[in-house]
Amino acid sequence: MSSVLDTPAAEPAGKLAAGYGVVDARVVRPLGPEAGSSRGARVQLKDFTTGACPDPGGPVRPVADWPAVVREAFDPFAEAMAGEARRQGLGRLLRWAAMHWGQSHGASYQLLQTEVGGPSDRLCRSEGLISLGFRHTTGA
Repeated sequence: MSSVLDTPAAEPAGKLAAGYGVVDARVVRPLGPEAGSSRGARVQLKDFTTGACPDPGGPVRPVADWPAVVREAFDPFAEAMAGEARRQGLGRLLRWAAMHWGQSHGASYQLLQTEVGGPSDRLCRSEGLISLGFRHTTGA
């Protein structure tokens, strides 16, 4: 049984990579929203031209400007979002801050890639982001 990852490009890409001494080559395959993928990354769009982004309710500053205890919470962010830090709205607040900052600095849209079915994917889907399709990656 073949999957969307079984692409005819993988074999020639592997040969090309070997010819150039590339050890870890990959083939990236975009798929439209109709693909209905259950794995990979979903590419999502937030259009800022349709209205104001939610205000995060606090300052948006570079991580280096925050106290050390806050900076350490971002290192790495994935660990900070595990366990008891989950389900407190921190991911939503971070996304709102990024949207608000981008819109206030002239951005017209935000593109996000989320792991299909993961927490960030569910968050973005619940907030009505537009799915542009999926990205699948396979080794060459």
